[in-house]
Amino acid sequence: MASLAIRIGCIVGMLWMPVLVGCGDDSHASAPSQRPISAAAETRALLGAIPSGGPGCAVVVVQGERPIFSAAVGQSTLDPSRPLTVDTAVDIASTAKQFTAVAVLRLVDRGVVGLNTPLSRYISELPAPIGSVTVGQALHHQSGIPDYVGLLASRLDDRVTNEDALRALIAAHDLEFKPGSQFRYSNSNYLLLGQVVERASGMSLARFLTRKVLAPAGVTARFTASSTSRSYRTTGGAWIAADPPWQTTGDGGMWMSPRDLARWAAQYWEATISGESMTRLMLRDAVATPIGRYGAGIVEARLPDGSRVLGHDGRWGGYTTAFVVLPDERRAIVMTCNGLTADGLPVGGIDVQRLIAIWHDTDGPG
Repeated sequence: MASLAIRIGCIVGMLWMPVLVGCGDDSHASAPSQRPISAAAETRALLGAIPSGGPGCAVVVVQGERPIFSAAVGQSTLDPSRPLTVDTAVDIASTAKQFTAVAVLRLVDRGVVGLNTPLSRYISELPAPIGSVTVGQALHHQSGIPDYVGLLASRLDDRVTNEDALRALIAAHDLEFKPGSQFRYSNSNYLLLGQVVERASGMSLARFLTRKVLAPAGVTARFTASSTSRSYRTTGGAWIAADPPWQTTGDGGMWMSPRDLARWAAQYWEATISGESMTRLMLRDAVATPIGRYGAGIVEARLPDGSRVLGHDGRWGGYTTAFVVLPDERRAIVMTCNGLTADGLPVGGIDVQRLIAIWHDTDGPG
């Protein structure tokens, strides 16, 4: 089982933010004409550092609606041995928060949910301090609600449900700071927003997302663990299964393939599921943070050359997901891995910062 730090450590920007603020490796940021090898070859070289017999990683890059690179190395399960592919669904962990946010904002646009409405309007059992937090404050991690993952740290190896998390928050009762006064990432915000979607719409979160968000965008996801993928971590030089038994949703609990997640990225420059682009929809009330502007489940920051980049990562068990969008280039990079090394890095030490540098401002894979 993964350590608590893997889930709480899933603060946005953990995997790809350093390059945005200019402290990453920029040795690959030269103009396309100066590249010694193609972007595709350079990416394959990164993946080539992953041993094929263990857990692995997959990378998909899209330009507009067209995939321009896809490759996977390693195994999706070790016993029995099954190859990892770009169609292998994995637990995308906190990368799922943007989907919950879209569901909430769709209900806001329909007048069913209010951004300035307290959570207690929809979740009546919440105690007064937590219930007073507004939907908008939860969307932008300005709530002060303690992270339920930390509250349930002693149960990391147990089955934990939404009901368990709600009980823990009700027992906690108090907030960590005055709502709206600061930004602090908390998985509780999105678990509670998932409950808002369910109670305001009369549908399960999975059903609402499938019908109102995913299907219109032409992508698929599942909301239970897949038998075709497992996650692993190294202990004493051996790979051991690290699949978490938790079943909470809203803040995570979605399984997607990197191909589907990359296809979804087009929503950030198209307007398929709403009347405005996802970039405007998600960032219209974004708040400033030390790592960039945090919108509804997505971060906007700048590359060293001033270009905009959006993204959110996810880690849970032995899974790692990086979701990066270059909206002005209409390009997106998705990486999923199902193994963590002893030092907590994705298997093979694959570097998302390098992937961004490789694929930013290049004409394509050739």
